[in-house]
Amino acid sequence: MSSEEENIEIQKQLQTLENTARKYLSKEALTRYFTIKSANQEFAIQILIFISQAINQKYIKEKLSDEEFKELLKKLQAPKKDFKVIR
Repeated sequence: MSSEEENIEIQKQLQTLENTARKYLSKEALTRYFTIKSANQEFAIQILIFISQAINQKYIKEKLSDEEFKELLKKLQAPKKDFKVIR
């Protein structure tokens, strides 16, 4: 399989994941997802994979509200390190 064919296959898989996630996100949560997608493609892919796995394992059974989606995002983000400036 050539590199171009692999890229096409990956795009198809991502589109399938996104279509599945759309069914489980409220309008506001979907808007938030697309904002994240435009700013940080890698994090958007992580979100899609997580939502897909949660759906498959029956953790998500109905649409997520924007508040629930924000909580999910907080859990997915890596904790930020605190730096102290010593003078």
